[in-house]
Amino acid sequence: MGNAHERARSVVEALEVPAADRMAATEYWTPRRMAQARPPVPHVAENAQARIRDVFSGAHSGTPRTVSSAAPSPLVVAAGSQSSLGDPSSVPHVGKVFFSTPSGDKVCSANLVASENRSTVATAGHCLHDGAGGGFAERFVFAPAYDEGESEHGVWAATELVASQQWV
Repeated sequence: MGNAHERARSVVEALEVPAADRMAATEYWTPRRMAQARPPVPHVAENAQARIRDVFSGAHSGTPRTVSSAAPSPLVVAAGSQSSLGDPSSVPHVGKVFFSTPSGDKVCSANLVASENRSTVATAGHCLHDGAGGGFAERFVFAPAYDEGESEHGVWAATELVASQQWV
């Protein structure tokens, strides 16, 4: 498995989030701040269309990354795709991610995905990393079944942020 794990690591960028930063993130995201967060505007590189065609044609396929289950309840956030499931507050595995960037506090849709650690969330790449030489978001949390300031399941702080190298 070590060899497959090393190959998977070579196609992603990852950022471990220290415990103090996770605690600060959960304290930061009050209902008022969540209500004021706005969707980010994705940065698109000049050659984005060609890269997007390459990704969908399979020219940039990668090995899936295995997330270790050794850590207690980590929240690993990986860039993925969005799906339309109707009212997200009625589906407990769908929610919102809240995060901070140099341009302010942001919000995006996200969902829990089946994973060995049972704590992995998928969201769009621009909700995780600025791309094109930028950096990872800060104060990153997931609010499952978020609905107008409420998340009956609480707010989970990310322990690791993972984005594909194509996006980064």
